Amino acid sequence: MRIAIFVAAALLTPAAALAQTSAAERWEALIRQSPCDWLPATTVAPLVGEGVKAQLRTTRADVSCVWRTAKGNPVLTASVVKWDTPANLVAERDSTLQQIAQYGGGRFSATRSPGGAATLVMRKDRGRLTLFPHTSGAVAAITVNPHVVLKEDEAQKEARRERASAFADALVKAHGL
Repeated sequence: MRIAIFVAAALLTPAAALAQTSAAERWEALIRQSPCDWLPATTVAPLVGEGVKAQLRTTRADVSCVWRTAKGNPVLTASVVKWDTPANLVAERDSTLQQIAQYGGGRFSATRSPGGAATLVMRKDRGRLTLFPHTSGAVAAITVNPHVVLKEDEAQKEARRERASAFADALVKAHGL
């Protein structure tokens, strides 16, 4: 009986497999992976450009994947950022959403992921996008940093913001968030 269940689970399509797990389980599975492995190279390459290499970086506070050009310039960074308690993570998310509600969308914008597992918040001036989970016990969020350079013209900054958004959209879609 166990073998039949295992074989049936192995034959599920990726979409069907995602449907079999809760949003909390998908979130936990995602943050346990290396950010460099979240998306296939065929998905990441068009976003970061040709010849860009991924480099895993681990600190006490986060685990990141930095995609760099041959000259060493960062193009995009995806990170798992940890809070000390679930309550502090929720407080960070809620205070950001409260700022948006109170002051409008001048500095931040927020949308809920299609699967309802996360809220995506973009800090517009820096282009940094944060995916806050909607799970009660989570202590980690995901950030996507497109490395906006303040001296760049607005078109270049917007291209970097779009890169972060495209990466986050692909991540949400691939993992059913």
